Amino acid sequence: MIQIVDCIVDWHDSWLVVVAGLVCLLASYTSFSLLRHAKTEEFWQRSFWLAAAAVTMGSGVWATHFVAMLAYKAPWPIGYDVPLTALSAVIAIGISGVGLWLALNGIYALGGAIAGAAIASMHYTGMVALEGAFQIDWDGGYVVASVAIGVALSTLAFHLLPRARGARDRALVVVLFALAICGLHFTAMAAATLSFDPLGSPAGASSLERQSMAVAVAAVAALLLGALEAERLRRHVTKMEATQRALQVTTNNLSMALEAAAASSQAKSQFLATMSHELRTPLNAILGFSELMKIESFGPIGNTRYAEYVADIHDSGTHLLSLINDVLDFSKAEAGHLELHEEVLDVQDILAESVRLVSPGAREAGIEIAMALPTVAPSVLADRRRLKQIALNLLSNALKFTPTGGKVSVRLSFTNGGVEIVFTDSGIGMTADQIEVALEAFGQVDNQLNRKHEGTGLGLPLCHRFAELHGGSLSIESTPCKGTSITVRLPAKRVLQSGRRDIPRLNLVPGAVLPIAFADFPQSSHRTLSSRR
Repeated sequence: MIQIVDCIVDWHDSWLVVVAGLVCLLASYTSFSLLRHAKTEEFWQRSFWLAAAAVTMGSGVWATHFVAMLAYKAPWPIGYDVPLTALSAVIAIGISGVGLWLALNGIYALGGAIAGAAIASMHYTGMVALEGAFQIDWDGGYVVASVAIGVALSTLAFHLLPRARGARDRALVVVLFALAICGLHFTAMAAATLSFDPLGSPAGASSLERQSMAVAVAAVAALLLGALEAERLRRHVTKMEATQRALQVTTNNLSMALEAAAASSQAKSQFLATMSHELRTPLNAILGFSELMKIESFGPIGNTRYAEYVADIHDSGTHLLSLINDVLDFSKAEAGHLELHEEVLDVQDILAESVRLVSPGAREAGIEIAMALPTVAPSVLADRRRLKQIALNLLSNALKFTPTGGKVSVRLSFTNGGVEIVFTDSGIGMTADQIEVALEAFGQVDNQLNRKHEGTGLGLPLCHRFAELHGGSLSIESTPCKGTSITVRLPAKRVLQSGRRDIPRLNLVPGAVLPIAFADFPQSSHRTLSSRR
């Protein structure tokens, strides 16, 4: 052991010894990485990666040997026989390939022993290739020890290879095989004694000089670095391909889901349109005949109870027709076919008319309605029917969810050049989660099994869509057991300014609140319009 250390310290350049060790580690790491990759491939690709691993391992052993030989401080010039030097590389690659093939097929220990034999064969063939005015005397004990070290450490490295799962285990395998290469080489160098021989074979024309050998070794080192970079790129490409496949699967699933959703939506819209048409035809007949009976066109009905029944039939039919119209409107809105029929109108008139229509229901429920209007109200470009639907739906909702003795208010203002209509009630209110449900199509705030309020759940979603179609918005603020405030905003581009741009806003102060006395409105046969939250 001391002789080996003395050989390294006294007869070798320390820096080149370090370089030899690094080349050895690089070759070991790259060859085992390529071998692991070969296990995951099909036959032809497996053969390619096995060959790449064999070339990398054999070239690494060869490069380590000759870098270490360049580090050797020989007392006489040394040359290298080209054929034998080339043969040593072929031996290293070929025998290493056999060992790797055995390991690839699960025979790890034998594969490691053969790889160790490849190291020994390459080394001693390379030593025979030395040329110069010297002769080499060998110490048989160290020769045997060098081969034993190389074969034993190589066998141990290959034996641990299938158990190397983590980075630490793989690093141990790489280090053991690198020690097998370096241990064999420097033990063998300790076994060799060079003595001057004037009759020895001097380096001839066919010999490689020290500089040429350095170039050859540098080329092999570049090959190893290239193999390492190829392995890194291979891993990157494999990862990218796996990601691409996963994305493709996800994309295909999403496409199928979108197609299924589109088909389902189209079928639903077609069903709603067809059913609505089929329902409206007999419903119009019911409304028409009930209207004739209500006004007793062909003579008196007789019993007053029958007249009340006819009125109920007519009112129920009107309510059912409004539900069908809501379903049709929502179906059109979902399909993007809902269009606005815009005209210049007065928002105050629409609000006043809407309040007048719901006032009988408010009077029956004992609920007060109040309006707050600005002193100056410019005209607005909007769809009269849709704007009135918004007002009626929100007023009906407010009345439906406000208990007796409560209050509903409507406030109109022109803020930042746009229109702002606020519908406020002192009703049951909603939680944040209930607000989200209420804005969904067919969403019901009430428990489905214990509902206190009628409705399809289309009122608020339709109002929301109508506001968005106008380029505006609908927002809700609500507190359970205290009430709800719904704000509808229309953008400034829909306000037709006349005179001043600054429109005074009328706040809800006692002088500005205009209570709607139920006596101010004539008796009407209209029932409260039932809108859904």
